Amino acid sequence: MNWKIFLIVLINLLFIVFPYNIIGCGPTPDTYDEHTTFFHNDLPRSKAYRPFYFINDNFLYNPMARDTRADEFSEEWAGYCQHKVSAQQAYKFICTSDSSAIASVVAQLAKKQPNASTTRLYDNPMTSYLLQKKDTAALQYILFSKHAEVYRTVGDQSDPWTLPVRDSLAINQLIQEGLKGYFTTRNRFVKDRYAYQLMSLTFYNGRNSDCIWYGDSLLKYNPSTKALYSAALSYQAGSLLQQKRPMEAAYTYSRAFGISPVGSVKNYVSFSWIVHRHDPTERQKLLALCRNDREKADLLALLILGSNTPDGAALKEIYRLAPGAPVLEVLAVREVNKIEKFYLTPHLHKTPGGLTLYTSWDDEEDKKARPDKWLQEAKDLSAFYHSASLDSNISNKALFETAAAYLSYITRDYTQADAYLDRAVTLPASGILKDQQALTRLLIAINKTPSVDEAFESSILPSVQWLEKKAADDKGTTAYNEFSRTCSNWQQFYRNLMTEVLAKRYHQQGQVYKEALCIGNGERMNSQTGWNIYGYDPQQTKGFIHDSMSTADLLALDGLLQRPQKSPWDAWLCHHFVVTRDEIKTTIATAYIREYRFKEALSWLRKIKDPHQLELERNPFGDPIRDWQDTTYSFDKGSFDKITYISTMASLMDKARNKTAAATGLYKLATGYYNMTYYGRAWAVVKFYRPSLMGHEDMPETTAFEKEYYNCYTAEKYYKQAMDASHNRNFRARCLFMMAKCSQKQVKRGASESWDHFDKRFMYNKYFPQLSHEYGNTEFYKEAFNTCSYLRDFVRKNK
Repeated sequence: MNWKIFLIVLINLLFIVFPYNIIGCGPTPDTYDEHTTFFHNDLPRSKAYRPFYFINDNFLYNPMARDTRADEFSEEWAGYCQHKVSAQQAYKFICTSDSSAIASVVAQLAKKQPNASTTRLYDNPMTSYLLQKKDTAALQYILFSKHAEVYRTVGDQSDPWTLPVRDSLAINQLIQEGLKGYFTTRNRFVKDRYAYQLMSLTFYNGRNSDCIWYGDSLLKYNPSTKALYSAALSYQAGSLLQQKRPMEAAYTYSRAFGISPVGSVKNYVSFSWIVHRHDPTERQKLLALCRNDREKADLLALLILGSNTPDGAALKEIYRLAPGAPVLEVLAVREVNKIEKFYLTPHLHKTPGGLTLYTSWDDEEDKKARPDKWLQEAKDLSAFYHSASLDSNISNKALFETAAAYLSYITRDYTQADAYLDRAVTLPASGILKDQQALTRLLIAINKTPSVDEAFESSILPSVQWLEKKAADDKGTTAYNEFSRTCSNWQQFYRNLMTEVLAKRYHQQGQVYKEALCIGNGERMNSQTGWNIYGYDPQQTKGFIHDSMSTADLLALDGLLQRPQKSPWDAWLCHHFVVTRDEIKTTIATAYIREYRFKEALSWLRKIKDPHQLELERNPFGDPIRDWQDTTYSFDKGSFDKITYISTMASLMDKARNKTAAATGLYKLATGYYNMTYYGRAWAVVKFYRPSLMGHEDMPETTAFEKEYYNCYTAEKYYKQAMDASHNRNFRARCLFMMAKCSQKQVKRGASESWDHFDKRFMYNKYFPQLSHEYGNTEFYKEAFNTCSYLRDFVRKNK
């Protein structure tokens, strides 16, 4: 068996069998929202190529897109009826009527005075039109097509994986009837449709030579029946492939693709299975088969439509060959989106500040992408698009000039970007293109201004509010995508502007509090589609204020939010901020606790109105031997809260500083500090989230708080003071063991260190020798020995 051919046939069967709205298992990341973009992919005037808009992780978004042949054929029939019949009426007459209903109309033609009202299709204007014209040829063809239709269906849809068994003798008889119809009628429109039927029937009956011959000899190109001609060529291409003539088949698929978008996805998929896109020898062979420049342009377009590499050279060649080709606009926008993916996105990610609020997966090929190569591509294409916009052969000049301006923005040539945009706005443009120009102007303004001060904020407020309204009105679904979108185009643009452009500008200026406000406003737009099945919660914004803002930054944020008189820009930013006041109070208190400024923390804890924000699940001074945060012990009975905990810590701290603390007080203080760490039972007073599985090499230690949180330095210090202040051997053993626990947390595995070597260091705790030698006969030591496997292993290996 030729597996390649079998798979091509199978995938075509899948197109027919499976409904396009396949039910999935729930929301998934949006394929069109996996890189930073500000350039709308729906700018091309022709919407026929929507399945080929750029995405990086697949060659097209929905390879099982709905077959539109019946719709296009109905449009052609409406034209045949001089548009006295709508396409919908033609579709209903031809596609939804059964053969007996059509036969009842044909029977009326035998009467001297045909009467549409006596037929089963009396209410369809197409019936009256064909009877009035006494169009026997058309009606007989339609009846013939209903008989042929049976042999083009897949068969039993309950078993789509089994190829249908067709009656080859019956098909051959139909072919003879079709030939008779073709040569009998003089109606060219009908002749071509007979040729199409003959090609489909011979293809499905395995008569590939006949299918190819009918395509060459009977089928004639007619601009008014391009959809039919394209569909017929697809059958001829399939027959060529069956005859093991792959280059001719690929060439014919490219012709079908270029003539009409009907079946464009199927033609693209079949072409892609045959051709090695990046093989220059194959490309030259295919181009040699083309009979004119337009065919060469269509073939090149088909080669690069699924590419995620720089294709500026091929794009320029297509422009040279066929500057008026509709697919050129799609290819031009695709190149811009690719530059966004492989240059703009990594550039923004390397720029400090802001947040990325979409999900993406970069494979190894993505990581190998060279930003300098894409930067040069952006510069070259910007100049090329500008040049193309001056060409009289280009009808959508505004698209190319707008793209030139946007690419100049990406390359940070703001003077040139403004110049291109000034010209673009003078050219005829669609509404969506004018909106793109407005967005590009806003991006240029934000990036070129020396500082984002109050005057500048006031100047851009109307534009940002315009973009906000565009985003709010965009409902998250699009015509080119039957699946739900996580975030629609304008929502993406607004969100990205706030979180990756404005937020970064504020970060550069040291205004982290406004950076947070921008992130909150951007994340708010993610909730507009209702995609989050768990309900909307600004988790990214909360995470930012929890872990990326200093105490001073948080106080500045709260101060601006509570300020009665604000500038219009600040008032707008604050009005839409998505984090509650109690959440901010809790975060400020937490920031003070992280710095061990307990009295300042208390003043903020006492301002919190929500009692749930103050609750603690465990006794914050409990000290079990094991670090089992989720285990409930006898000392956990009762209720515990942050205010009581931090008040006690503040009092104990004062005594320790004044040298008046007893040994037990110092031990309690040390335990309070230990429980504030990653390993403790009250970690929630300093963190809002704690991953349960984290290896020693995974712990971030970039800030003073993180070093304390993961290494327990302060707890170890006070356990030592408690031990030194006591003469009770059992108590001193407990203190020493707790010091050992703290010390163990400070042992980190080196980047190139073997696990065996790390395990030895981790096991050989610096306090274990003293604990075992000096306190081995205490009751606590016996308890610790029976509980702690590290201590047992140390003792056994050091006997």
